[in-house]
Amino acid sequence: MIHWPLFAEEESQIWTKLLFSVFWSSIILQRILILQESRKILNNTDINSETKNDTIGQAFALTFENTAVLCDLILRFPDVYHSHYDGINEISILLKWSFNLLRESQLMSKSDENILHLTEQELNFVIRDSNYVNEFSSDQKMIREKLRVESARKAKKSSVKRVKKPRLTPVRSEL
Repeated sequence: MIHWPLFAEEESQIWTKLLFSVFWSSIILQRILILQESRKILNNTDINSETKNDTIGQAFALTFENTAVLCDLILRFPDVYHSHYDGINEISILLKWSFNLLRESQLMSKSDENILHLTEQELNFVIRDSNYVNEFSSDQKMIREKLRVESARKAKKSSVKRVKKPRLTPVRSEL
């Protein structure tokens, strides 16, 4: 963790989280802008025409690569994505378009398809499975922390119980 010597520990943590959020948000935004440019190129060209050029191939490659990177970023940093980009309809439409393009290409492996499906669940593009959990979500971290604290409390409570066994001296209440 970055230590900010001019700030108190709590303020230092706040600044670190803010920089972290801004950094990953800018990386996500760069990928989204690349997808927008690739979409413009692919929508404005006739794929069935005989004249193919490197621009079309490059647009496909950029779409595939950046969609994969975005899926990883969204799954690993869901709070950053949701805080900055949820509710922006153009981005949702763009991501759905790129997901469909990847599926229609049939170039993905099973693990890639699984990551794509998990990302769609995270973004609520499809109905979430009943056992869907994103371990990187702060909601999930809070739930895990509560469970850990609860189990530690129960363990401590059970270990504190006094063992009753015969004694040489009577208990004060017996005197």
